[in-house]
Amino acid sequence: MADVKDRLSKGLSETRTVVLGAQILFGFQYEAVFAARFKDLAPWATTLHISAFAAMLAALVVVIAPTPFHRISEGGRATPRQTSLISLAMMGTLVLFGLAVGASVAVATSVVLQPWAAGGLGAAATAAAAFSWFGVELMQKRPPRERTPQTPQDLPLKEKIAQLLTEARLVLPGVQALLGFQFTAYLTEAFGKLDRFSQGVHTASLILLLTAMVLLMTPAPYHRLGERGEDTPRAERVSQIMVIAALVPLAAALGADFYVAVRMVSGSATVAGWSAATAVAAAALLWFAFPVAGRVARKAAEGG
Repeated sequence: MADVKDRLSKGLSETRTVVLGAQILFGFQYEAVFAARFKDLAPWATTLHISAFAAMLAALVVVIAPTPFHRISEGGRATPRQTSLISLAMMGTLVLFGLAVGASVAVATSVVLQPWAAGGLGAAATAAAAFSWFGVELMQKRPPRERTPQTPQDLPLKEKIAQLLTEARLVLPGVQALLGFQFTAYLTEAFGKLDRFSQGVHTASLILLLTAMVLLMTPAPYHRLGERGEDTPRAERVSQIMVIAALVPLAAALGADFYVAVRMVSGSATVAGWSAATAVAAAALLWFAFPVAGRVARKAAEGG
């Protein structure tokens, strides 16, 4: 049986295969509301699209959650609690991802198909994803066996830094892709028709994403140039600060993007404002409040 350190390392690698697709689809969904033909979609299709966008936003919040938990709560150690959280986050992300994919297929194909056919195709896409991501695994699941209790492990400095860089790479590609979509949005006719406040929110999101990107990219050049490639406690400390700090502007940027998308679809600034506030609050809860609570509980258990 793999020990907790190996389970953590493999969990991070497996998460990387999921997170990039989720981030890119989120970017495409945001860009779609600026497309010339989006306004020609049926009301049910635009509602379904914003629902899929909300599902992908939730998926991103969930899939990123293990990173701050690992840093804030577990102090970079390999723990059974961390590996369990990675598994739960992946399952939750795949559920949301599958629903969003099916909804997006239905919306896209509604341009050329009847609503019932587009809806059926979307449902089939979700069912296929569910079978591949959960059905096959359940059919092949090994019978339960007795497990040896696993205890937290302190990792060597080299492994801590390697995992920090991996966790930064979990978030960075999606931030870069979303930035590209946001730059493109400025050149669309739909953006020119936005009210001034929504245009300002979009610009603020762009600046926030740029800030998050710069922070997430800092650990690599700092390790290479500042520490000359040496694994040092300072390199770990700086890298950890940069990764956690990047999540603050990222949470605000995701909320801002959600505001613009909901504003364009619903036409209501109030609905868009509450939707964005909910998204930011969810990110703050999972990325900061939950890890801090976990750290307090761990310290109390260790003290006892």
